Amino acid sequence: MSDVIKLEVPSDSMTFEIGDKSYTVSFADKSFAVFTDQYNDIKMAEVKLQQELHHRSVELTDKEAQLEKDMINEPMTALDHKKQILQRRYLRMYDDIQNKYKLEAKERFYQLLDGMFGKNAGKELYHTCNDSMVVFAKVVAQIMIRTCLESFQEYSQEG
Repeated sequence: MSDVIKLEVPSDSMTFEIGDKSYTVSFADKSFAVFTDQYNDIKMAEVKLQQELHHRSVELTDKEAQLEKDMINEPMTALDHKKQILQRRYLRMYDDIQNKYKLEAKERFYQLLDGMFGKNAGKELYHTCNDSMVVFAKVVAQIMIRTCLESFQEYSQEG
């Protein structure tokens, strides 16, 4: 039968070797849709963080300008002192906003990785990353890039 075309069924999963452990993710439509949505939520939270920080920065600039107007007849040292107090307050606010975001991001990453690789995978991977959110975020990004790229390549080969 020379007119039979044999097609190889691509793998429905991908395995990552991270640290000294292997993690396998499924490309089943339902699973893939869930963790893609979760990762999109993570990216949107990052956008909201940047928007909030920008909003606070504009707010600080406006308050500094208002101080300058209100203290037009005051000595420069008094104005500078008030500005420093205001700036310190906003720096604490920025830190609080970013710390809250980091805690929420870690939990979102845990949920994402638990959904992809199984229960407690998120915490395991965080510890593999030396309990560093910077490293952890980079690993999560690499996982998502490779996962999405692989699924896109498989999908594009079907058509």
